[in-house]
Amino acid sequence: MIKVTHGSQTTGGGEGSVSGISDVPGLLTTLNEKQDISTAFDGDYASLLNKPIAYCYFPIWAEENADIADGTYEWAFGNGGNTSSGMGLVLAFDCDLIGIGLSIKGTTSVEVEVRKNTISTNKSVSIINDTKARAVFENDPVSFLAGDVVNFRTLVGSTTSDASIVTAWFRRKVI
Repeated sequence: MIKVTHGSQTTGGGEGSVSGISDVPGLLTTLNEKQDISTAFDGDYASLLNKPIAYCYFPIWAEENADIADGTYEWAFGNGGNTSSGMGLVLAFDCDLIGIGLSIKGTTSVEVEVRKNTISTNKSVSIINDTKARAVFENDPVSFLAGDVVNFRTLVGSTTSDASIVTAWFRRKVI
């Protein structure tokens, strides 16, 4: 048997003790004050760490309110100014790119990629004779670090449009 010491409170009894339990996430929530730890913990520390990973998800989007053209950095983050290569949104924390969405006014064929610090992520979304599309790659995400810059580049365009939106979907581990 093991007793658990947490602060000034002790539960259980018998030989040995475990202190610093607060360093093992989730263990104390499985115990109530009058329960013997041997019924809540079988000694397999790996099982304590093998917990589901929680994520928060967030979008970053840009708009183009003019014609779409091949090979251009034409997407604007607010206030309508095109964002050139090397510019874009600076990420405040580590996260993963997991998907892209694209919406174009009018039926057309367009492909837009997400850029990371001026380099292609090799992740893009294509519309072929439609008005919207999405690409999801949660099982093959692109990692971004705090301070990285995200931007969008049109690979294929050459169409008349006055309302286009591209969205990059990111996830971040919740600690």
